[in-house]
Amino acid sequence: MHHPVRVAGVLLGLLSSIVPAASAQQSAAARDWHQQAADAGRTSAVDVEPVRGEPREAWSFDPKGEIFSEPVCCAGVVYFVGGTRTKRTLFAIHALTGEVQATKVLPEGGSVDIAVWQGTVVLNDAGVLRGYPHQKTRFSAGWSLPQGGGHVGAPLLSEGSIYIADMLGSAFEVDPRRGKVVRTGPGGSGRLAMAGEGANRSLIGLRVGPSNADSPTVRMLEVPLADFGPRCTVVRNKFLGDTPGCSSVDCVTGTRLVVMPGPKPVFLLTSSVSFAGEDDSFPGVIAAGATESDPVWMSEIRTPPAVHGDSAYGFDARGNLIRLVRTGRAVTLVASGSLPPGARPGPASVARGVLFSGNWALEIESGRVLWCRPAIRALTPAIPAGDRLLVVGTEANLILGLTDLPAGETAAVPPAPPPSGRPAPGPLPAEEDGVLAEDGRWLPGTLETLADGGVRVVGRKGNPVPLDAASVLLVQAGGRAELRGEERGVYESLAGRLEGDFVEDLVHLFQNYLSASLLADGRRLLDEAKDRGLGQDRFEKLNRLLSGQRESTEKMAKARLGKREEEVRRSARDGFSRMSSWCGKRALDAAGSALLFDAERILPDAATEAEARAFLPAGCPFGERKDAGLTFIRWMKETLPAGAAWLAAGDAAWQRLRGEPWTKETVGFRTRHLLLFTRDLDPAAIGLCLRNGEGAIRALAGLLGCGADEATSDDSRRLEVRIFKDRAEFLREGAASGLRESVAGYYSPGENVTRFYVPRGEQAGAGLVRETHRVLAHELTHHFVQAVFMKGVFEAEEKGPGFWVVEGIARFIEDQAVEMGRRGVRFDDTTVFSLEACAVLSRDGRLFDLRRFFDISQERFDGLGGEGLHHVQARHTLGTWLLSPLHVFYEQAGSLVFFLMNRAGPEGRDRFVRYLREYYEGHIRKPGHVQLGYPDVAELDRAYRDFLAGLLR
Repeated sequence: MHHPVRVAGVLLGLLSSIVPAASAQQSAAARDWHQQAADAGRTSAVDVEPVRGEPREAWSFDPKGEIFSEPVCCAGVVYFVGGTRTKRTLFAIHALTGEVQATKVLPEGGSVDIAVWQGTVVLNDAGVLRGYPHQKTRFSAGWSLPQGGGHVGAPLLSEGSIYIADMLGSAFEVDPRRGKVVRTGPGGSGRLAMAGEGANRSLIGLRVGPSNADSPTVRMLEVPLADFGPRCTVVRNKFLGDTPGCSSVDCVTGTRLVVMPGPKPVFLLTSSVSFAGEDDSFPGVIAAGATESDPVWMSEIRTPPAVHGDSAYGFDARGNLIRLVRTGRAVTLVASGSLPPGARPGPASVARGVLFSGNWALEIESGRVLWCRPAIRALTPAIPAGDRLLVVGTEANLILGLTDLPAGETAAVPPAPPPSGRPAPGPLPAEEDGVLAEDGRWLPGTLETLADGGVRVVGRKGNPVPLDAASVLLVQAGGRAELRGEERGVYESLAGRLEGDFVEDLVHLFQNYLSASLLADGRRLLDEAKDRGLGQDRFEKLNRLLSGQRESTEKMAKARLGKREEEVRRSARDGFSRMSSWCGKRALDAAGSALLFDAERILPDAATEAEARAFLPAGCPFGERKDAGLTFIRWMKETLPAGAAWLAAGDAAWQRLRGEPWTKETVGFRTRHLLLFTRDLDPAAIGLCLRNGEGAIRALAGLLGCGADEATSDDSRRLEVRIFKDRAEFLREGAASGLRESVAGYYSPGENVTRFYVPRGEQAGAGLVRETHRVLAHELTHHFVQAVFMKGVFEAEEKGPGFWVVEGIARFIEDQAVEMGRRGVRFDDTTVFSLEACAVLSRDGRLFDLRRFFDISQERFDGLGGEGLHHVQARHTLGTWLLSPLHVFYEQAGSLVFFLMNRAGPEGRDRFVRYLREYYEGHIRKPGHVQLGYPDVAELDRAYRDFLAGLLR
């Protein structure tokens, strides 16, 4: 497969090596949008599951007037100020439903900035700091804190305290519950941000003072909180630049600080005023460190940016999307005229690698536009207010809740594998005769096999329980266990039961911590319960209990509950460990290993390595490592969801491999449809390949009508896949067959083997996932069509017409399969690159003539060169692409398959499947379009080009 080339300096994924989502910059607690720009570093990034799919409007709220503040969200409640200037109202609305929880009428005025801590809403209202505790259905009277110098900027919340500066150069630490000033120290005269964590935090502020009447100077202060106070002398003072023609007040009120975290933080300023540079003026600067010797660079970002990994993202004054890296290098990612249709520049926010800009979403590493809602004209940032939930204020003065969850569904995104629901209380599997049911129940008793393959279990009380064959995972009788379902099902059944028990224990512990006012520990456990499958509704109800309470410093209660938490974790770990051992005794090594991995995740234990070594197979290539056992159970956890079984050293499948590099450091797996050998020893990457490979095959089989879920009886019917250690190794083995260096994977029909490598270093994060999935889906399509759909038949002539159908079906499946993770198993996504590229190429007259295209042979295809490059700007995969005639062939073939499968009716789909079969049988003759059911190629050409033109409208 040959992918088109993107122009250097344009694509996000190829320009960056970005850390994965939920990185070190986002602690486990950074899940709420507590304040302007989310956290104390003002990064506009939170750790929640993003809205990846096309969102629907979950609710809308009309404040009966204007929106006077950016919304913030804490504990499942959205807070904002709206109404009219004479009757401004502080609203608390339910994040999932939009229902009003409480209101508070505020004094007459204008815009305000908000922060919220445990239900107390703190507002900077025209220089007066106000606090209103939210208590269930009302706001209490609260407090106000005026300041002679006037408070400036949005309140900064950090570890339970509010920080704010005034115009006179002082900063204040305020207790948000009581509205009392705790400490006063230097902080500049503008907006504040916080760098670092815990005892290593530093307050970052601005000091603005005129060097002459027309050019105020801007300096940055870094004040370690450990020394914060009126006599603080540890202040690092850094010159950032002059701002010609601006007043000091404009500099203070128009500048935002953002901390790009890391071992050595970098500070980004964006401003409505201009900083003077050597050659030009810019709306901000980026400063590495806070000492005078550290460098300062100019920045063009004007909108409030968001930080992801080592980069910040925002828009310049012309509406171009800009990326800034820690070294000060700036890249224009997308020009304003190349944004997706209806997308608008605006304040950015980030959740787990997805960038939101008001009315559209972008997957950062891959450059893929996930969705766009042109009808929404955003007035505020789109804040991730919970898993798969966005809240945004619009120019129509509505607050909208957007979600990609189906209507009526509010459950938390479950972990993998998800708990199957807590079954009725009952025993866990033991040594006696019994049946393990799909819902996690262990039914002990005497067994009777039914005619349909099901089982009737008669318990001790004589009550018969019939189970149909599909409900039976394992039958144990006379000391022997018989696996009826898949081993994956056994794991999911047992893990769901044990995980459900542990979640309930975590909720009970949360309530104990809450009773002792140990709120940070309570929130930590509640977050863990949610990650393990606690439903969203229940999570929100429990989360709201944290509102309006104050953290206790009582050490005895913390020690007592800490000991109780360890006991709960020990009990849960032991439960998983016992079931791991039970599986191991029944040769269910994959299920047992995955359960032991879960046990270690709950409570790390030195004994786990020894327990894991009981599962370690002979001949394991990493068997001599000290952590071999732990490494192996991680492999099983990653590969079990694909139904994979580890290939033992003596397995007959190893006879397929000969010579270097496969004689060493290779592991193998067998799934329902795959036989996979890999020299890449990254469990997460190979687990992904197995899951995606199985998924693509089952989807393709269903599409072509050849038995999607039929179990393969032996290896001769499985598709063999070989994954190389790296690109160099992949190219060395392919060199003998004349493999082009641009290829990332290929199917060898003569050997009936698919080969590829995981392209590390060329992509990162979501980009790596997409590229790996893309190559695998493409090559497995070739493999499946010939080996399974055609049962090995390939009689096509190298010089015969119709070769487009071979690459077309692979390109079509490649495009569609990579989007199935967020859209479901569908084949009708019109935003994929092949369609967008061909729409542009058709408009510009750059597509192949359709009559000629159908008659291109494999020999002619092999001769397509790289000259005559065409520039294509896609709408939903940001970047400028260079397409050679070879690339155009791929895209046109893929788009034609899409058209025939989705826009030509049932007859068109049937004709295409028949044409595919006839090509492999060698029956296609010139002119190739006739056997496709179109005697007049002009009719097909008109319909196809009208379809493409419609994609540009």
